[in-house]
Amino acid sequence: MKNFTFKGFMVPVFTPFKADKSLDLEVIPKYAEYLKQKGIDAILVNGTTGEGMSMTTQERKSVAEKWAVERARLNFTMMVQIGGTSSADVFELARHAESIQVDGVLILPQLYKKPQSEAELIEYLEQVATHCPNTPIFYYHIPKYTKVDVNISRVISLARARLPTFAGVKDSSANLEQIVHALDAGVTIFLGTNAIFVGSLALGFDSFIMTPLNIYPEMNQAIREWMAEGNVTAARQLQKELNEKIREITEKGEFTAAMKAKFNQIVANFGLNVGGVRCPLKDVHF
Repeated sequence: MKNFTFKGFMVPVFTPFKADKSLDLEVIPKYAEYLKQKGIDAILVNGTTGEGMSMTTQERKSVAEKWAVERARLNFTMMVQIGGTSSADVFELARHAESIQVDGVLILPQLYKKPQSEAELIEYLEQVATHCPNTPIFYYHIPKYTKVDVNISRVISLARARLPTFAGVKDSSANLEQIVHALDAGVTIFLGTNAIFVGSLALGFDSFIMTPLNIYPEMNQAIREWMAEGNVTAARQLQKELNEKIREITEKGEFTAAMKAKFNQIVANFGLNVGGVRCPLKDVHF
């Protein structure tokens, strides 16, 4: 099995769509170059930000394959989100992710017959893991959307005992009180909530997957540097400014749609546009 060693900022990338909402894969190389210029060394493909759950299995494969080319060209760490569809398709996406040698797979819980306990969730992850036996796997905890609100510390404890390829969690619950207890569990915890970035750094978090990293990577980098230097006052002030920017953006519409529209506005001078969003999301315009 591969060892997962990445720490730091991982950007959940938007999926580029044309005006007719078909994939626009030719945008991805320029997008990848933009992120690299901004100091980003890791990407998450087909997650919530990437609207993976609004794509067919073949589309998700095509997007992952295109990013895998950029991963090799620009030396990214690459994770692919494979959940949010039928079990058969999740298994197929797991096999595909391993075939293109991604660094890790991120897995949502089963979304119709939802797990009722941590043990049931682990059983599902075990089934998925058999289809990518050499690839580190991560559980995607985002109860706001999945309505699966398990205890993450117990999930990690069970997974470490039963899943040899279990490497960690992406936690987007914003429940620092619960997730902080897992920091010393020997796995990678990716925090997925930008609003509590300063607080998480103070508690010892060192890995992050946050949509605003597409738009304001310099602000996040500066906050991390201020905290490392012990200048908490400066870090808190910059966090407040970042939170206000995000609030203003998301007043325009649903989070992913608004962030994608803002990204297009910011990168227009770079000659980059990743298009709008797919149903059920609605396009936002700035």
